[in-house]
Amino acid sequence: MKKTISVVGAIVALLSVAFLVSQLIQHLTEIPSFNVNLASCLIILVAVLVFGVEFALGVIAWVILLRGGSIALPFKDAYAIMGKAQIAKYLPGNVFHFVGRLTAGTRAGLSTEGIALSMGLETLLLAATAGMIALIGFLSGWVAPYWSFGLVGEKNFLPIIVALGAILILAGFSMYIRGGKAWVQRRLTYLHPAIIGCTIAIYGAAFLVNGLVIRMLLNGVWIVHSDLPWYRFSCGYALAWVMGFIVPGAPGGIGIREAVFVGLFGKEIGEGLATGLGLLLRVITSGADLGTLAIAWRLRSH
Repeated sequence: MKKTISVVGAIVALLSVAFLVSQLIQHLTEIPSFNVNLASCLIILVAVLVFGVEFALGVIAWVILLRGGSIALPFKDAYAIMGKAQIAKYLPGNVFHFVGRLTAGTRAGLSTEGIALSMGLETLLLAATAGMIALIGFLSGWVAPYWSFGLVGEKNFLPIIVALGAILILAGFSMYIRGGKAWVQRRLTYLHPAIIGCTIAIYGAAFLVNGLVIRMLLNGVWIVHSDLPWYRFSCGYALAWVMGFIVPGAPGGIGIREAVFVGLFGKEIGEGLATGLGLLLRVITSGADLGTLAIAWRLRSH
């Protein structure tokens, strides 16, 4: 079953990359020329630094989650562990950065269960935070992908979301009652409201800032003044991130996120510009990951 899911995920990722390439070829001539000067280069550098700072915030969130299991890990060590493992997300399978963090953390003397539980909670909270931001954008009509089939704004859409949420809650409660009650109760410290609230606030701030970064790139690199407010880009980026996250076998969500981004904003800012912007964001985030890796190696060597 797992193999089938991975194969399906890989196929979806390949199709998304193919879609992105076809969009690039089809609209290559429509991509506005870059404004290559010192100002645009500085804007791109600032964007890389912003994503680097967001990674550092993610490290702080992991340190906070670990404290739920009474594990005190200094920021420097946590950054080194996460930074070295993070680059492995680009390997096929999209799980090796978790494996790398677990291995490095265990070697550093951390509890295997603590690492696994904190990473699992981190993953759930990241997805939930991005999902909530995307859902707000979807229900408000700020992001309306062409494949939404007119659900945005219809009266029957919100009840569907509520029903699905209720089903998930009931399913989780059922599992809790059946066999996991005692196990969960012994680990409720990981779910302390202060820990969960602080972590969600960190992730939410990062996703919202991404909208400002996209707007800055749009106005500074291409000198295109779009009427779209920054928070629409925040919601759109969150949705693209979630789609790239939930597809198994897509390394770093590559292809998926860019394709969703084009689908979200192509009609409003132009297919060519949306394709170029999506590709530039991939280059910037990859550059931030490489910078993070270099800093992590530097910290680890001291």
